[in-house]
Amino acid sequence: GSTCAVGYPNGTVVTLTAAPGTGQNFTGWSGGGCSGTGTCVVTLTAATTVTATFTDTTPPDTTILSGPSNPSNDPNPTFTFESSEPGSTFQCSLNGAAFTACTSPRTLTVNNGEQSFSVQAVDAAGNVDPTPATYAWTAAGIIQVVVQPIPTLSEWALILLSLMMASLGLVAYRRRM
Repeated sequence: GSTCAVGYPNGTVVTLTAAPGTGQNFTGWSGGGCSGTGTCVVTLTAATTVTATFTDTTPPDTTILSGPSNPSNDPNPTFTFESSEPGSTFQCSLNGAAFTACTSPRTLTVNNGEQSFSVQAVDAAGNVDPTPATYAWTAAGIIQVVVQPIPTLSEWALILLSLMMASLGLVAYRRRM
């Protein structure tokens, strides 16, 4: 188990051997005069605490739970995803870009064309899913709306002046500062 206590008579010599479980690595002893990764031998003359430290070596597995239909005309598809290890963080990539920190749900902005979303979990021990979950789809029929800014009062004045001068055969030039 993670914690155990056993009573021994005073002067008993106890030899402790670490046995890492699947997906763990034994990193060392502390307490009771023990250190390193070999066996720990303790002569008990008082209550003694010895700690064996193990680290997680198993990477998490990442699963994409939802995404857009294929094909999709959604310019802002949302993905949800999870990890096999609670408490994991995530890194996302769109169309082969570098992975960056993200959370689930994740909403993207895409244009028409082939798309690929990848996500990888990183567990508390820093193990990264070596096979990120990937979802590929085609974005089609996305209509791009371009919003033109409304002219300022001085720009309206310049437009009117240009129209008046054009009617007189003159040309006005606008100089931006």
